This record gives sequence, structure tokens and C-alpha cells, in this order.
Amino acid sequence: MAGMVQEEPGFAEGFRVRPPGTEGAMHRFSSVAALVLSAVLLAAAAGCGGPMAETAGVTPPPAFQQAEAAYQRGDLASAREGFRTFAHRQPKHAFAPWAYYWQGKIDLKQERYAEALYAFKRALDMRPEPLIRGPLLMALGDAEYNRREYRKALGYYRQVDSGGFAGTVRQDELYFKTALALQRTGDRTQADRYFDRVELFPGSPYIEEARRRSGRDSPVAPTLHYLGLGTFTRWDGAERVRKEASAAGFQANIERVTSAAGVLYEVRVPVVGGREEISAVENALRGKGFRPVASFE
Repeated sequence: MAGMVQEEPGFAEGFRVRPPGTEGAMHRFSSVAALVLSAVLLAAAAGCGGPMAETAGVTPPPAFQQAEAAYQRGDLASAREGFRTFAHRQPKHAFAPWAYYWQGKIDLKQERYAEALYAFKRALDMRPEPLIRGPLLMALGDAEYNRREYRKALGYYRQVDSGGFAGTVRQDELYFKTALALQRTGDRTQADRYFDRVELFPGSPYIEEARRRSGRDSPVAPTLHYLGLGTFTRWDGAERVRKEASAAGFQANIERVTSAAGVLYEVRVPVVGGREEISAVENALRGKGFRPVASFE
């Protein structure tokens, strides 16, 4: 998924919350940035505000690649300076927001939370395209959580979910972190519901920690469905419907899917539960003029 940038699950909350096997994990990310840049360039050429398609072959500039190489070999000081310098010298470059993003991720890893917040906010200010915004909002939540600003962290996590960006990040990670923030703000009931949602993702590295924190030793088996509100070939078409659903009071996300026809954007309203819960949300949507189609995920 373009836009889904994952370095390692977990983040500090006084101590490091790291699922087994994630210590030192570093995944390549320049290809993600390249795909997003392709989409942005195509969208700009078409005169629309969001990605329409993706084209391989966009190469990050040499300075960005050098910072990336330093990151991959574990030289975080050089990587941070490389990303910082690139973004400072080329603030209008399409890769500048990604440079600030990775500068912030390094600051977050090294527990410089104020600096991380600055870098993430600069990236959002520079180019708030939907595929970039989700990872940035998640990272802002992580930084605030580590500063013990739990309500601010919760606000950022909820923006990822309610803003239609959940398809651009790991949803099990989003649910887990939302649950942690809810727990810290004293809303244990809602926290347990989000911990339960982690079970929707078999093999998630967050499952065991979610069970421990919710006080459950055995798996809970919630079921995730979604109600589709339409599939579009253009992001802006899907975004229009998502905003209409949001204005009507529904949480809607845009999911990027690949089909034989190419890249499509599907507007979904997630529903956790059984037939009764699905029918209730479906009837509510129809009452607002939408024509939902139920699917199982």
C-alpha cells in the first residue's frame, strides 16, 4: 500500500513496547515515497487534488538516497542530518515532506519528542496529500503519547481513523495505539473495545500485548464487516463521498484496491459486530440518502 510507511511496531511509553522480533527492524521506504511522488505528479498534471494513479520508476534525488542509505546501515545521526539538510535546501521538492517525516521518525526513536513534533508538523504543512497524511498523523500521536499528552495523542489517532486515512497505515497498530491512549485517559471501556479489534488481524505483533492490557488470556473473536459506499477511479471522487458520509456522522475510510481495471478507491464504513450491528448502520446510512453494500472483510 503506497503511503503505508512502517519502520517498527511499538513506541515508548516510559519504556519500549516492542512486540517480539521487532527489535532493530528497518524496512526500505524510498519505493513508497517514489510511488506517492508518481501519484502526486500525475494528479497535478490532471488538475486534481489527490492521486489518480501510480507509475513506477521515479527515483529519489541523490541527497535523499544518501540519507536513506545512512538510515539503512544504522547511522542515524548522518541520516537525520541528511534528511534535515535536504528538506531545508529543497523545501519545494516533492520529497521534502518525506525527508521531514523520516527526520521526525529518527527524533522519535531517540526520544527527542519536541523535535519530532516540529518535523512532522512541517511535513503536514508542506504537502497534506491523503496518502501522506495518515502516517504523519500517526507519528504525531506517537510523539504526543511519549510526552504524556495522552488526549492530544488520542486526537491524532482518531484523525487517522475518522479522516479516511486508516487505509494508509497498519490498522492493527492504529487500534492498539488508540486503545493505549484511551486507557491512559481513563476510558477503559472504549480501550478494551479497541484492544479487541486488534484480534481482527491474525498474526498481528500487537495481539499478545493487547490481551495482556485488556486482562484477557484467551482470544476474543470480533468480526469486521464494512459497508461500501462506492468505488471510484479517482481519489477526489472517493474523497467527496467520504466527506459527505463524515458530515452525516459516519466514520468512513478510503481503501486503495488493485483490480484488473487498475487502481481503484473504495469508500468504506467499517462495522464491528454481527447482523444486528450491520443492519443498524445500513439503515442509518440509507436514512441519510446513501446506498450501502455490505461486504465481509
